[in-house]
Amino acid sequence: MILTPESYTVLYGFIACVVLFALMFSRTMGRSVRKYFWADSSKHPLTIAASLILILFLNTLIIALPGISQFSESPLSIIIIIVSLIIPALFGTILIPNVKLFFESSSTLGKIFLSVHGLIFAGVIQMLVYLQVSDFLLSQMFTGTHFGLQVIMIVAAGIYTLVGGLNAVLYANLIISVFVIGSTLFVALNTVMVQNFTLFSFHSAIRTGTEVFAANGSSEPNALITGIGIACMMLWIIWIELGMIHKQSVAKTDGESSVSALVAGVVAALIITAVLIAYRQTPQAAVTFSQNADIANSIIAVSLLSGMIGLFALSFQSVSSIIAIHVYPVIKHRYSGEEQVLIGRLSTVVFSFFSILLLSFAKLSGNIVIYWYTEFLAFFTMPIVAVFLISLVTKKGISGSLLVGLALGEIYALVEFIIKGNGSDRSFFNSTSSYSFAIEIMLVTLLLGYSVVRFGESGIGQKFLLRIGVSRPVS
Repeated sequence: MILTPESYTVLYGFIACVVLFALMFSRTMGRSVRKYFWADSSKHPLTIAASLILILFLNTLIIALPGISQFSESPLSIIIIIVSLIIPALFGTILIPNVKLFFESSSTLGKIFLSVHGLIFAGVIQMLVYLQVSDFLLSQMFTGTHFGLQVIMIVAAGIYTLVGGLNAVLYANLIISVFVIGSTLFVALNTVMVQNFTLFSFHSAIRTGTEVFAANGSSEPNALITGIGIACMMLWIIWIELGMIHKQSVAKTDGESSVSALVAGVVAALIITAVLIAYRQTPQAAVTFSQNADIANSIIAVSLLSGMIGLFALSFQSVSSIIAIHVYPVIKHRYSGEEQVLIGRLSTVVFSFFSILLLSFAKLSGNIVIYWYTEFLAFFTMPIVAVFLISLVTKKGISGSLLVGLALGEIYALVEFIIKGNGSDRSFFNSTSSYSFAIEIMLVTLLLGYSVVRFGESGIGQKFLLRIGVSRPVS
């Protein structure tokens, strides 16, 4: 599907409209930390759900690719993916307060680790895969180079994030999510029923993604491992990823945040189901190209690319909130709310330019970026997820013995990552997929973390932790 030059005008116009719409809700932001970072005036759960839908839709499709490559011809693939997505979203009332407690009760060192890890994830790893996806979409829709258009998309997202903070991002995503959902369902319906393949199709995107994992020997033939692995990774995406703590704080109560996540999970599951059903259809002969098809393609292109702009903005907002709310107070102990907002805005500018620099690396790396993304989730986020699960029992953050448990889990994950990179390692489940390593690292960290916690409760353990400087004397 290659669009006409007029489609550029439509896309630029829509980008301008999204920016202006977002800025309409930015006039009252001022210098308030609660308004700028927590969108204090945006209380409706749907404002959170709209952004979560964008995040869950794209991330679930990417994370599910190693499994889709094995189960694409079976309804089992759809069932596995949908169940693995919805189950983590069901437990919001339990997880939301504990996620907040997990961070707030962590030691200074634990908070620094989570903040740095969050910056690497949101500002580099996640942004890199978003850039690659946007480049792939542009290559399917337009001829020639797309660098300039991607820069415009990044700058547009940076502008309204810079000016309006989370409030502007959430309201822009209300409009964007409607277009993304509508266009995705339209494409799926067209593929299944009309079979006008002059329109955009997700078949090429999913096939390209699954081939990346097949080429790297990371497809997963075991349905159970696939389901558990996806659920573990989605637990990180929905609840623990540091920037989302602030997005969940928009709602008045934890119950409203829980409803937002569940609504987003169900809607994302429905549109993913539509995409996977369409993917399983065998393309028939394409019908004659028509002007109506050209108009439809333009709308689809604008919708999907605007979805990428919304995801760029969410990443920028996550990075700015991490730096201003968690990193800056460590550097400067006395500060004002005005300073934090200023630091957040400067962070948005810096990471917008950094994202533009990442464009060249994303283009050079190609589709292998999505493989790197799932590997990062499997190896370097699962120890945090495991430690969080332990904290549900201990009601403590990352400090003392739990900090040691996290360090051991991360060291184990790093060793496994290096060994696997040399092509000489399989997981405990005799598999090389990201899912199997995610589960293995989760289990190992749970075992190590819980053992260290129990050891730390003993007299000898407390003396040892005091000696290595990760605990304080009990008064």
